[in-house]
Amino acid sequence: MSTTSQAGPSVLRTSSGISQDARSHRSMKSATSGSSHIPTTIPLSRRLLHPHQPAGPLPPIFVGRSNAFINDLPRLNEEMYDFIALALRAYVSPWWSKLSARDKEFVPEISLVIVHALQTLEQRLVVADLPSLIFYDIPTLIVQHQKDYRAASAKVHTSYASDGASLPRLFHNSQTHLAISEDGEFNDTYLRQAVEHVLRSCLPKEDWESEMERSILREILVRPILGSVLPKLAQPWFLHTIALSLLGHPESSELPPPQPPPPPSPPSRMLLGDIVVTILTLIQTISTFCLHAIAFCQSLFSLISIVNALPPSEKRPRHRDLAIPLILVLGDALSMRDRATGSAILSILEIIAGFSRPFLDEFVHLSLRNGSYAPLLTPPRLTRIVVLSKKILFPDGYPGPPPIVPTPEEQESLRLALERRLTELIPPRARATAHLVILIFDAILLTLFPEMGVGGPPTSGAASGVGDGEDTVANQEEDRGLDTHVDDIDLYEGEVSN
Repeated sequence: MSTTSQAGPSVLRTSSGISQDARSHRSMKSATSGSSHIPTTIPLSRRLLHPHQPAGPLPPIFVGRSNAFINDLPRLNEEMYDFIALALRAYVSPWWSKLSARDKEFVPEISLVIVHALQTLEQRLVVADLPSLIFYDIPTLIVQHQKDYRAASAKVHTSYASDGASLPRLFHNSQTHLAISEDGEFNDTYLRQAVEHVLRSCLPKEDWESEMERSILREILVRPILGSVLPKLAQPWFLHTIALSLLGHPESSELPPPQPPPPPSPPSRMLLGDIVVTILTLIQTISTFCLHAIAFCQSLFSLISIVNALPPSEKRPRHRDLAIPLILVLGDALSMRDRATGSAILSILEIIAGFSRPFLDEFVHLSLRNGSYAPLLTPPRLTRIVVLSKKILFPDGYPGPPPIVPTPEEQESLRLALERRLTELIPPRARATAHLVILIFDAILLTLFPEMGVGGPPTSGAASGVGDGEDTVANQEEDRGLDTHVDDIDLYEGEVSN
């Protein structure tokens, strides 16, 4: 690919792992593509990413391995291409057009590399241990986060708080992390090294060796995406806004006034008709309860028979007792351990989950598996996520202004509104929430890229055959780990133990 409108040395190297149909249209000169007239009615993704033949179809990004959602994949590919085109137009085209105004090959080349990375990520999602991530890792991190936060709160104004240490400082000392500063700021160096390791696993060897291409992709992921998303997720008011948008705002911003007590009524004798009505109402209530119990038992037996009839899973989760962490999260959120009745109910649930462990583990694993796609990641659901992301990040086709940080009074009103909708689970400290966000971020990375952890399998991707359809954990080079900034990113050997 030429860096200017004239022929010149190659800047970005291609890979045979990417679809040949997608690369067959890049042989024309840049000047030809710059002089061609493209109707504006053609979608942006085809005009920007396929300038030589904008009317032709784009090569698919995601290819399903089952026929369950085969009709939904074209819509997902179209929306994903649209999202890629919007991102490249916003963050690459402005500065590249100043360097080479007539070169139309650079942006399509970047898009092909992104498509290859997404295809590699799809292959890793298929073989990833999603049940352990969703039902064990994340609930365990949430419980540990709550315990550390409460322990830090108990140390305030005690001898443990040396030099009058504040709550955020005490909590930071209990969960020290390379990516989080004492002020709750995310470390760009950590994110940059983590993203570079991901790119090394996803990019073909030829594209990985191009330092310019690798730097562009890395900065796009670190600055506009992670640099803006992670700090917002650490803000309690942002989480409150998301929760209220999903649950709906309360009907009234003010609490209803207390109703006056009814005036005392004189005692009256119970007539025979009242007794008959009471008995009939009681019979109806009991019969309704029995019908619901029978329906529940029938559904439960049907579910058990379906799960037992399915073939055993080829890949087992690395953790067992996947239902226990969810029960612990529920008990910790409701403070059930602080009350005798709640503690008894929680213990009973743990005993039931322990006896039902084989069935629950198999059910959880099968509920996340449907052919090659997990039901949580079906094409229709992914399409809705991509469309929602476009509306948030590119409201008018271009990056929108950053969200206005509410005033302290507005943040307090959001918190009070959410309290009326559900029990508050988020500590009102952005610095504390930042630790939970980065720990979940690490857990996701370790699930998709286990070679990043201490003692993980060797690196695959850039030097292996992931992009060529080989096994996603094929090993052709030794694991170099992250650079010295993030040598020990292992979630379970360093972070939670603190």
